[in-house]
Amino acid sequence: MSSLQAVEAEEFDRLLRATLQPDDHKRGLAVGVSGGADSMALTLLAAEWARAHGIAFTALSVDHDLRPGSDAEAETVGRWLTARGIEHHILTWQGNKPTSGIQAAARQARLGLLGDWCRAHGSGGSGGARVLLLAHHRNDLVETVLLRIAADSGPDGLAGIASRGRVGGVLVLRPLLSVAKPKLIDTCRAFEQDWIEDPSNQDTKFERIRLRKLAPELGASGLTPDRLTRFSSAMRGARDAMDRERANFLRAHGSVHPAGFVVLSRDALVRQPARFTELVLAQILQSVGGRDYPPRTERVARLRDHLAEGFEQARTLGHCLIEPLEDGKIRIQRETIGQPNRLMLRPGIPQRWDNRFELSASVTGAVSADNSQLSVEMLNDRNWRRLLRQTPSARDLLAEAGIPNAARSGLPIVSGLDGSLWLPHLSGGHEIGVQPPHVRVLARFSPTNEWITSLTGNLGLT
Repeated sequence: MSSLQAVEAEEFDRLLRATLQPDDHKRGLAVGVSGGADSMALTLLAAEWARAHGIAFTALSVDHDLRPGSDAEAETVGRWLTARGIEHHILTWQGNKPTSGIQAAARQARLGLLGDWCRAHGSGGSGGARVLLLAHHRNDLVETVLLRIAADSGPDGLAGIASRGRVGGVLVLRPLLSVAKPKLIDTCRAFEQDWIEDPSNQDTKFERIRLRKLAPELGASGLTPDRLTRFSSAMRGARDAMDRERANFLRAHGSVHPAGFVVLSRDALVRQPARFTELVLAQILQSVGGRDYPPRTERVARLRDHLAEGFEQARTLGHCLIEPLEDGKIRIQRETIGQPNRLMLRPGIPQRWDNRFELSASVTGAVSADNSQLSVEMLNDRNWRRLLRQTPSARDLLAEAGIPNAARSGLPIVSGLDGSLWLPHLSGGHEIGVQPPHVRVLARFSPTNEWITSLTGNLGLT
């Protein structure tokens, strides 16, 4: 490469290593590539890096099937990369598409497809997914911060885009957050690589695009990319400190059960400063409810007010049921509204269910693929009645595992083709129900907020 403005190999090595931990990439890297200049630049830089380090590398394109020609664009990207010796796969978003909130839905679908591929192709057992690289850059970070300011976000939102995190249980790295888009365009030119311009990037019906067009005026008023980037970095520091405080509080005054619910002291919670209470509640609700984002700030503030006023009746928020307990505590658990679709679980392919649990299945003996196919649903009232017919002692077994009957509805329940029905292992606990002797399913509560995941207890059963 010859362009002085391009990202050079040495610079990319430094950017990537700043987000990597020692063993992250031992099972290979995958990259999401749309065909735009930013993702093409990342793909070419990462492919060179992986080749130099002897690491498996795969590029993945998602065809959202939202406009004519999107399939042809994905195929074009495939031809470009294949010609460079880079493995490439196209993942298609199938099924009905929403008529509103299209960008958010498309983003969620894209991350879901990329995460599913990584989990299916990562070697090893639980946690063996490949690392996924995404091409978010400094311009994306700045726009996100502006959007969060407009939405009246707290430090969690104002921190912008994380360089390292998990989406759907897959480790996601964004090594280009400090790089401006013009430099990525120059990187493509230095590689003599074309790219695709997405027409939706000019559509002002999307708020992000309207903000993008206002960037020159905002910069003239002092909201420059450099200042917004420094602001985001400061908010990330505040968020990390807040995570430590939230973890310490929950460790001292509550518990996270491996079945996916949280119990904590109402009195201790409402004695905290109002904003801290809201931040604790927001992330617990996000994690227990399986949501990508916490509920709106004003709704969490109303819940905090109800708790402070005595809280004698259960309330719902963010797909969660918040119930008062007799000993001055509250329990936050998943409610059955917004039930996830049935998940088909196959042995050897870890999958994420309801954005809360990591599921993995294994079989022993000579079992055909057809006979080992399993389905996973929520333990709603219908499935609970089915389980009780097969296993009348299920209620007592749940109680033995420390799972109150009121909190059972958020659990995954597994069924086999032979009609067997059971609850999987939860962090070392035993199955409940009737299952084929050759099948073992593990379920690990793994919300998107890692500080909550780190506090999840163990049932201590064998």
